[in-house]
Amino acid sequence: MKLKIKNNLTDDKRIGYILFFTALCLRILYSLWFYFFQPSPLSNTYVEIANEILEQGTVFYKTSISHYDASGPIIPLLNAFTMLIFGRNYLGLYLVTAIGSALVTLFTYKTARLFLEKKVSLFIGLWSLFYFFYYLQTPGPGKDIWMSFLFIIIVYLILQNFILKQYSFKKFLALVIVLVISYHTDERYLVFGLVSYIILFFWETKGLKKFAFSKQIIFISLTGLLMLPWGIRNYYKFNKVILLTTRTEKFTDKLLGYSPKDEYFSDDFTAMKGRYYIDATQFDSVITGTKLTTDAGYPIREPQRKAMENGLLPKPLTGFKALFYRTVTMLEPFQIRARFESTGYYFYKKSLRNNLVTFFFYGILFIFSFYGFYAIWNKNKKIAMVFLGLMIPYLLLNIVLIPYALWRYRLPLDSLFIIAGCVGIYSFYNKMLVVKANDKVPK
Repeated sequence: MKLKIKNNLTDDKRIGYILFFTALCLRILYSLWFYFFQPSPLSNTYVEIANEILEQGTVFYKTSISHYDASGPIIPLLNAFTMLIFGRNYLGLYLVTAIGSALVTLFTYKTARLFLEKKVSLFIGLWSLFYFFYYLQTPGPGKDIWMSFLFIIIVYLILQNFILKQYSFKKFLALVIVLVISYHTDERYLVFGLVSYIILFFWETKGLKKFAFSKQIIFISLTGLLMLPWGIRNYYKFNKVILLTTRTEKFTDKLLGYSPKDEYFSDDFTAMKGRYYIDATQFDSVITGTKLTTDAGYPIREPQRKAMENGLLPKPLTGFKALFYRTVTMLEPFQIRARFESTGYYFYKKSLRNNLVTFFFYGILFIFSFYGFYAIWNKNKKIAMVFLGLMIPYLLLNIVLIPYALWRYRLPLDSLFIIAGCVGIYSFYNKMLVVKANDKVPK
């Protein structure tokens, strides 16, 4: 039995290594193609901040533009370190992001292997290996791929520490460190810290039937200690408490009793008359082609003009309708028709090719994930609860608080859609085989 377990572990490591290095090679090749045959970004916030970090030569850097204060420090610091080694170009940034992209595939397989059979886990790993949207976001200096990596490793460590009885202090410490890093990458990930604490609180106390709070105290203390340095940096820069980035300032000012500012970072994205706004009196000018920009000077593209010509006109988008549109934007397996979304003036239309790619790589998974989550629930209810307990709050956070929610904000969750979708496909396929076999049995 011990020999068999050892062989299984060896096989799992071998498969993991193969998936990781294959993913790394393929994503490096894609990044190289992108670097040499596609234009580099004209500007990028994370690269601009990284350049300031290199000029200042300090981790606790100061920003020259208030817009930069809305970005967490992890990605700018990672970019600065990469540029210090590879030079101030995009190639090194793309190659380092390719490592993060390959790690997403590795930990998607490792997470699946914690509770699924090897065949299903390999199927999941292969889908992640060829998942188009990981390739799409790899050649970039931003945070989307790293958010995806941080999310799946958070899931992996939660399952190990709290669900599958594989707890160790090293793994517990790793979870806290990864969570804190994720907060400083994107403040939305605070929701995962909250969910992690609730899971820890519930299962350690067995639903408050047991007095056991030592891990909770360690969790909170370590989190506060690790967040303190950047909190001090923010206090000295802004002369007040700001949690992580200025994106949270609007909320912390109200909570801590600071005088409200005349303008916050998020106001530009939530204002109805933002960069995409067109006054209704100007619609005819847009349709005839005499008005080529929005009222704020943003270019109006031809697909939008044609849509308006066909009667699809922008209008304020609020309330439950706005929430519905944001939900559709983040989760739709394919786009049925073009629409105005965000605050009601941003036109969004997928090309046929984009729609087909979305459906083939993500849409199929999304459809089968419903059956997949059901199958996971039947296999291990606690694991299903962790999956849904992390996915739903994150989705609600984006849908309720971010009017400009985009499809790529879903990317961190795609690893779980891959797991659940592949489980659904595999389970459905096996069920069909059983049905066919029963049909062939003589009656």
